[in-house]
Amino acid sequence: MLTINPLRGSLREGWRVPASFTAAGKVVLAYHPDRRILLERIIKNVPEAHDLDLMALLDEFAAIRDRGFAFSRSGWTRGINSIACPIGNENAPPLGALALIVPSERLTDEAVPKAALSVMKATAQINDVL
Repeated sequence: MLTINPLRGSLREGWRVPASFTAAGKVVLAYHPDRRILLERIIKNVPEAHDLDLMALLDEFAAIRDRGFAFSRSGWTRGINSIACPIGNENAPPLGALALIVPSERLTDEAVPKAALSVMKATAQINDVL
């Protein structure tokens, strides 16, 4: 039997989300040479970020660099998980990120390794043409 799982996401034009909350934002910050300065600025200036733990996020960024991808569990929007990899070359800050954004019931902790591998492969193909 075919199961239909409709998905509807909504973004408004000009809508901005602090980088410290999403997988795409975290992966860009993790690979950026000024990550600490940028993160301190976010924590200071974004009301939703005031309670973030700077050292814990810097540790998370080190883990992101070690494994090559970021994972966000309901980071900005409850019920939405995401995986992201950096786009660009290793010798410069990322140009951006490739992200897979999925409802949390579809991107469970058990599904992360396989999904991350797929995102990493797709990102490698993009990086090959840059």
